Order: sequence, then C-alpha cells, then structure tokens
Amino acid sequence: MDHYISRLDKTAMHSISLLLLLLIPFSLFSQDGLRHEANRAYSPGESLKFRVYYHSTVTGRVTAGYITFDVKEDLESMYGRETMHVVAHGTTSRVFGWFFKVDDRYESYIDTRTLAPWKAVRRVNEGGYIIDHDYYFDQRAAKGFMRNNLTSARKEVQTSQYAQDILSLFYYARTLDYDNAQPGDIQEVDFMIDDTTYTARIRYDGKEEISTRLGKFRCIKITPLMDIKGVFDEEDPMVLYVTDDRNRLPIFGKSQISVGSVRLELMEYEGVTNYFNAAIQLNQ
Repeated sequence: MDHYISRLDKTAMHSISLLLLLLIPFSLFSQDGLRHEANRAYSPGESLKFRVYYHSTVTGRVTAGYITFDVKEDLESMYGRETMHVVAHGTTSRVFGWFFKVDDRYESYIDTRTLAPWKAVRRVNEGGYIIDHDYYFDQRAAKGFMRNNLTSARKEVQTSQYAQDILSLFYYARTLDYDNAQPGDIQEVDFMIDDTTYTARIRYDGKEEISTRLGKFRCIKITPLMDIKGVFDEEDPMVLYVTDDRNRLPIFGKSQISVGSVRLELMEYEGVTNYFNAAIQLNQ
C-alpha cells in the first residue's frame, strides 16, 4: 500500500512539474505586459526593390531612383527581446545623380511579438542636406528618445505605447486587417519622426486589379494620410496598392504633383512569406 501511494505521489509530482513548465511561458508573458501582435505578412529574408519615376504626357516615364527594403536573415536580441533588423536604402539613378544626388538609409529593429521598434536609424543625404538621427524607444514606458549625431542634441519625447518609427510603420501597415473593412474605413497608427509624434491615418479605399511590368495583381487600395510639413502632405497623398493576399506586398503607388505624378513600382522581390496568390498573371 505504501509503495502504491509512493507511486501516486511521484505521478502527481511529475504532473505538477509538467504543468508548471507549461505555465511558465504564459506567466512570463503576463509579467512582461507587452502585447503580441499577429504578423503573417513578412519575415526574415524578405527583399523588395522598387523603382521611383516621374510620369507625365511630356516626359513619359523618367526613372528618378531606386528603393530597397530588406529584412535581415538573422534575428537580433535587444533589451532581452528578439527583433527583426529591417533596412531601407534609397538612391537616385545615375542620370538624376548628376543633378541632385540622394543617398538615404533607414533602419529599424522591430520586436517580433509587439511589431513595434526598440531602435531606429535615419541617415539622409539629399543634395547635401543631411540628417543623422538615432531613435530609441521604451515601449513599456511609452517614451521615445532622439539623438542628433550632427549636434549631439538629445531629446526625450512622450509617445503612445507601441509607437512606430517611419520605417517600421511601413511594415506594421502591412499587418493591418482589411478583411471586413468598408471603403472609407480608417485605421490609426502613431509614429515618431525627428522629435515629434504623429498619427498616420490609413484609409481603406476598396479593391482593384493593377497591371505593372511584373504582371497583373488583385490589390487593396489604401491611402496613408499624414500631415508632416516638409515630409508628407495630405493635399496630395500617395495612393498605394498592396496585394490582396497575406503578403500585403506594395505593388504600385502614385502621388500627384503640379505636372504629372511621382510613381513607385515593385521591380523585384524574394523571400516572401506566403504563396503569392494575388497574382493573376506574372510576367517573369
């Protein structure tokens, strides 16, 4: 009988130990207090290349430059959290570079669970106009910190929790849910640039089929509304078309200017997370 009870005690202890092991991750997550956002749109290894060009009846299509967006293969640890290191690099074409050279680099370290950044980098060189900023985020305390590397000035900024930087905003917008959206619906996301926080209002404008040099795609039409003097202007917002599938790949975008329009078109892609089922026809 004693032997039987001893076996029961051991079985119970094993069961309790197993239960505790299963509960520990949930306990840690609860103590951490940070959200867990679903991300089915992108993952390490994704690389996108866009062509930026001017379009008008007079000039036709004139390539101004190129932008690449890369999610680095390896995750990086930051403040005890796993992050995806994403990099965007924009340069002018060889012809435009003779007149006005652009060499911009943005980086962000995006938490894999909250999809909010812990650090961001902004390096801008546009015709000799230079910005050299580092950003740090305390997502638990809803604060951002900006360091100007040209002047050594530092500033603490009160933000909302899970505020984005300008690059992580691009990626976070791809994770938004449009399954039950109606044309005109708006989703808001806070982000920080320079030493100020703003709210991006992302309007859903329905679905369309879009043809580019890559092919023909079923797309969701969205309009990011951001009023930032010298950076964005709500009077002529850019309209973006992203694939109507889990990847939410930006396929095409355009913004009107006084003569013609500035356009953004996806040229190359690799390492996409999901099957590309928004493609009606691929030309490659």
